Amino acid sequence: MDENNTANGNQAGSAGEKSTVFGSGSGAEERILSEIKLLALKQVRWQRLSAVFMMGILTVVLVVVVILLPSVLYTLNNINGAVNEVSASIGKVMESVDQVDAAVAEMQSASKSLNGLVEDNAEEITNAVTKLSEVDYAGLNQAIQDLQDAVGPVASFFNKFR
Repeated sequence: MDENNTANGNQAGSAGEKSTVFGSGSGAEERILSEIKLLALKQVRWQRLSAVFMMGILTVVLVVVVILLPSVLYTLNNINGAVNEVSASIGKVMESVDQVDAAVAEMQSASKSLNGLVEDNAEEITNAVTKLSEVDYAGLNQAIQDLQDAVGPVASFFNKFR
């Protein structure tokens, strides 16, 4: 009997264990369900917080777009106008550069012509300078003085008849 009692005791003990497991199992299930509920509440709270932040970010973006977009467009229009003015100025500069190039070409041509003229007449110019340097200026001055002395009395004579 002891064996039967032992066997029944084991069975009863096993049944007791099962009932303890099942009995504590409902408490565990309730605990798990309450943890799931807490986690779900935390998730909902974080989702609401995220939604509020997203709405705040969207509001800031809309305000920035509404406030800054006209300023940005105005600035871009001014930049576009400035670029157009610069382009026109560059066109004028290019025309001026072309005119300067033409003037430089004309000056080079005139310089070549002048160089050719000097080269062609270099010998005559040298001869003229040589002859001018050979003139006796002292003798020429003396001859002018002698002429003045000779003509002076005749001029005085004719001045009396005036």
